Amino acid sequence: MILNITALLGKYPDMDDFGSYWYDDPATKTNGEFDCVIRRGNQYDFYEYKYFDRPMTIAECHQEKEQLDSIRGISVSGVGFVCTGGFAFENTEEYELIDKRTLYFET
Repeated sequence: MILNITALLGKYPDMDDFGSYWYDDPATKTNGEFDCVIRRGNQYDFYEYKYFDRPMTIAECHQEKEQLDSIRGISVSGVGFVCTGGFAFENTEEYELIDKRTLYFET
């Protein structure tokens, strides 16, 4: 829902499509699902939603990113996390972080 709103507000003017993403790779015997992916041309931004009552750790973010790195045939241009419990680390350039305040437009 947050991506629908931000897209309408013009944050992603070059967005071609968005939705969930599933993969199943029989060669590596891996599969997975990502909550929201934005497609811009041949580039994909992946966002994972977590409804935690505690802050998400950087280790958890890295673990999710490792899953992305193993997908063959897709160009990942950005990775973000939406967590209702916030984050247990300072924002880095590596990920886009969206917490409860941003998600619900709280000040």
